[in-house]
Amino acid sequence: MFTCCTNFTPLFSYILFFFAQFHAASVSVQIIIIKIIIITIIIIIIMQKAAVLTHIYIYIYRNILDKRNEMVMKTQKTKKKERLNKMLKVADNVKRKS
Repeated sequence: MFTCCTNFTPLFSYILFFFAQFHAASVSVQIIIIKIIIITIIIIIIMQKAAVLTHIYIYIYRNILDKRNEMVMKTQKTKKKERLNKMLKVADNVKRKS
């Protein structure tokens, strides 16, 4: 029974395997099996939500870094312009004096 389920996702084959064993089990074992399945599904849902949140955080962090890099580039450009302007003023003063 279990080998025919390998084409499905692991969770689905896991559930099918336990339900295949379900009819032979006692009531207490059936309750344990149901609890295991429910806990597994809850864990998978939590992991998926955590993955989505991680992607959102990465996206926000990348945007923040991009904006920061833009600001750094702008300040570097303005500093270069200021240096060039100072050098041009010095050169003009030297030309005027000579």
